[in-house]
Formats: sequence, C-alpha cells, structure tokens
Amino acid sequence: LFTIYYNMNRTDSADFYIKESLPYAKYQSLRVRPLFYNNIAVYYIEKKDLEKAKQYLHHSLSIFPHTHTYYLLAKIYSEEKEEEKADSFWHRALQEKDFRQRLDIMQEYSDWLTQQERYKEASEVSMQFIALKDSLSNVSEREGISEALHHYNKKRVEKMLWRYGRWVLLILVFIAAAVFLLLKRHRSKVKRMRFEAADIHAQIVKYQQQLQELKSANHE
Repeated sequence: LFTIYYNMNRTDSADFYIKESLPYAKYQSLRVRPLFYNNIAVYYIEKKDLEKAKQYLHHSLSIFPHTHTYYLLAKIYSEEKEEEKADSFWHRALQEKDFRQRLDIMQEYSDWLTQQERYKEASEVSMQFIALKDSLSNVSEREGISEALHHYNKKRVEKMLWRYGRWVLLILVFIAAAVFLLLKRHRSKVKRMRFEAADIHAQIVKYQQQLQELKSANHE
C-alpha cells in the first residue's frame, strides 16, 4: 500500500503504511524479507532521504545478501561522493550471476568511473562489458539455433511417426482382414463338417434299422 500512496504523491499515507507493515516483516522468509526492506529503501531514495534508505539497506544485508542491495548502496555512496565505499559495493554488485543484470550494472559502474576520472579502469570495465555482451549474444544465438534444430527434429520425428504409423495401420488392417477371412473359412468348414457328420449319423441309423428288420425277418 505504501508504494501505491507514494505514486499518488500521498507521502504521509505512505509513511503510515510503512510503519504499519514493519512489525509483520518478521513473518516473511529470509529470502523475501530483505526485498521488503529494499523496497522501503527505494521509497526513501526517491524521497532523497538517503540516511533512512541506507539504514534499511544495511538491515537487509544483515538478513540475506542480495545483489540488488549492493547495487542500491553503490548508487547511494556514489551520489554521496564516498568513493571507497561506493567502489566496494559496485564490486559486490558485479557478482550478479544473471548476465543481463550484470551488463546493466557494468555499464553504470563504467559511467561512474568515468565521472571519477578513473579512465583506465572505466576502459577496462567497458572492454569487459563488450566481451560479456558478445558472449551473451553468442549464447542467445546458440540457444536460437538449438531451439530451431529441436523444432526441426520434432517435426521430422512427427512426420516419420505419421508415415510409419500409416504403414502400421495398413498392416494391422491387412492382418485383421486375413484373420476375419480365416475365421470365416474355419466356420464354414466346421459347419460343413457338422452337416456331413449329421448325414453320416442318419445313414448309420438307417442301416441299423435295416439290419434290425433283416434280423426280424430271419427269425420268422
């Protein structure tokens, strides 16, 4: 809420909500809590109250060190012309692992060194900036190529699966048709054999009756 009121230029309300929110900071995780204090520090930097901003930033560092905290302190000490402290925090901020964020910090650090008339160091940082930027461009290019190859291979595999899938489907249809015809022939054969068996049975019964009649005639 304090950031909303600050953006509305209602600084009294913003100050009020900062004070109200501070007791609840202890319930945040150790990684999130420093960011909360950093946000308050940014608010005071915007108000040009650098002393209060430094208090919150140093308190943030005592909980968990964040690169952004080092960066903000470097900016403050640079503005206050405390070169040694500023330099120390610039170097810590440059340990940022995210290449893109590090590039932004390097550029600002190089500008600050130029303002301090430390041209040799500024030139070295600029060269590192260019090297890192080129490296990042190469990585992005490789990632782009890798993604394109992955997409191409995926499409190729899908095409192959579709092609082979059609053949598999045709083979399955052929097998199913063959099985159906075999079953049909088998059923016809069984049916014919049943008829033949019934006919043979009827003939046997007929012969048995005739034989019985002959036996009866002989007795008479």
